[in-house]
Amino acid sequence: MTNTPSLEDTLKAAQGLVEQRLAAVEAHKRNVDAENAARQELAERERETARTWSDLLASGWTVAELRRIPGFSEPKVKVPGRPRTKRKAPTPTTPEVPAQLGATVDAGESAETTSA
Repeated sequence: MTNTPSLEDTLKAAQGLVEQRLAAVEAHKRNVDAENAARQELAERERETARTWSDLLASGWTVAELRRIPGFSEPKVKVPGRPRTKRKAPTPTTPEVPAQLGATVDAGESAETTSA
C-alpha cells in the first residue's frame, strides 16, 4: 500500500510554496521602491548642490579657489537655466497659381491650352 498525501496536505504544501514566492516578490518590490526613492533624493540633492555652487560663484568665489577647498569640486549637474523657446521652422513659400488657370498647369503649357 502506498502512502499518498491527502488533498489538504497537498494544498497546504502548495500554499506554502506560493507564500514563499510572494514573500520574495514583496521583498524585491520594497527594494525597488527604496532604490527609486534614493535615486530621486540623489537627483534633488544634486540640483541643490548645483544651486549652492552657483550661489558661491555669484558671491565672488572662483572655480579655482573652490577647487582648492578640500571636499569641493564642480558639480556634475548644472543649474537649470531659463527655458528655451523653440524656433519655428521657416515655411517654404509656394508660388500662387491664378484661379483662372485651374488646379494644375504644366510648365510648358499656357492657360489657353489647359482650359480648352
